[in-house]
Amino acid sequence: MRFYSRTLTARPYSADDWLVLASLFSQFVMAASILASVKVAAIGHHADYVVETNPGAITKFFQFLVFWSAWYLATFSFPKLAICLLYRRLFPQRAVFIIMWLTAVILIGTAIAGLVTDLAACMPFDAHWAPLEVQKAQCIDKEPLFLWVNFPNIVTDVVMLILPLPIVWKLQTPFQLKVALTATFLIGSMGLVASILRFRSFADSNSFIDVTYTAVELLIWTLVEPGIYLISACLLMSRPLLDKFSQKFSSGKHRQAGTYASSSSRGLGRSAENGDVHGSTIALGSKITTEGEFRQNSGDGYSSAFPSNNIVITTHINQSWDGPSVPLSDLSR
Repeated sequence: MRFYSRTLTARPYSADDWLVLASLFSQFVMAASILASVKVAAIGHHADYVVETNPGAITKFFQFLVFWSAWYLATFSFPKLAICLLYRRLFPQRAVFIIMWLTAVILIGTAIAGLVTDLAACMPFDAHWAPLEVQKAQCIDKEPLFLWVNFPNIVTDVVMLILPLPIVWKLQTPFQLKVALTATFLIGSMGLVASILRFRSFADSNSFIDVTYTAVELLIWTLVEPGIYLISACLLMSRPLLDKFSQKFSSGKHRQAGTYASSSSRGLGRSAENGDVHGSTIALGSKITTEGEFRQNSGDGYSSAFPSNNIVITTHINQSWDGPSVPLSDLSR
């Protein structure tokens, strides 16, 4: 949906588009590995039962766990970095530039630090999937790592939730537009709820007690959280697609007043409707006022929303006739 929406604009693909594609790939890999673990590592069964019936599955589980803990860092980083780049493009203010880059640094730093810590948590490396008694002797306590690696996600989610709102509400635009823009940017922070729920799930559970059974809920949130980030990154770019469908449904409505629009996208604009001219004749000395909106489009479906390189100009045109009354039907001849 995101890439189809991009074809409706004149802007070329950018870095955030490729990050979304990488996020989709990482999400597929994570989902496939979790599905495979149900068969191979006996996920969903109590550990005591697995030890008695298929002890090799416990080893497979811990091998999957090493992969999940490392791969998760990529699945949540890619879509959030895509949202950061989108905000950077939409908001040209220097303060936004600094905050978004700091957010990106936190995300990348968290991923790198988490990856290094996780891989170096056991010495020798194969102690990662050794029996729990061996892990306790040769590994650090990985439970706090699984819990607190999610905390920077919550912090950055709050930043991305709050950042656009003051800018939107300072715009000289109708209240309804401010509400619509606010709702649009709130979509980009839906992952905040999932992050909090995942954090709480890990805080309430011990990953290493009845490992194959307690892993079910933890893996659900590990898959859902980055999936919501991915959906958010795509929905934020769906405005051109929504415009296309809204134009399709409203194509049967025709108005007599002219509309004017200017867009940087392909040099063509999306028309904005004006008020109707009522009555069948133009009386002597009467004036007709029409309003047209000339918009510069950002190419992302967000026209007129922001200062600097995004401009909205509303032009009022007054037209007067000083002749006899003329039927409107005659003006079209």
